[in-house]
Amino acid sequence: MEFPADWDQRHRVVLNLDFHYGAGEGPKLGNLPLLENWNVNFLAQYGTGMPYTPQTLTGSNLVPLTNSKRYPEIFNVDMRMRRFFNLTSGVRAGLIFEVQNLFNRLNPIGPDEGGIVDAYRDLIGFSNAGTSRTRNYGGFANAAPNPAAWQNGRIIRVGFTTEF
Repeated sequence: MEFPADWDQRHRVVLNLDFHYGAGEGPKLGNLPLLENWNVNFLAQYGTGMPYTPQTLTGSNLVPLTNSKRYPEIFNVDMRMRRFFNLTSGVRAGLIFEVQNLFNRLNPIGPDEGGIVDAYRDLIGFSNAGTSRTRNYGGFANAAPNPAAWQNGRIIRVGFTTEF
């Protein structure tokens, strides 16, 4: 019997937008160029859901079909801003501002406990539809969603660099 491979993602779109603003360039507030001498980069990614094999928690002897279900789609945007300042001849300092997961979207990256991928879907449920709705079915480990199954939330970083 044929089934989708673990890496079978039907559609994936990646868009990289890069803006370089020189002296006096970029969007302005009145006469003030806000992004003068800045480099602004956006990396957007969209992908359809990857396949996974569901598991039931009902004690059924039926074996689910391999990779018969798909994770929800993923969408992510990262932003990076850099500005350099000339200090002396051949030496410059830089300011870096980076935001990963700009829109703080909850994207699945792996199965939750026992292959349950929708435990966080409505941020209330603890199991797939059709399985036990009892909070402590199988003990606490089955009731608590696995945070490793989800992409990190928004991460903001600020840094400095020196080039010579």
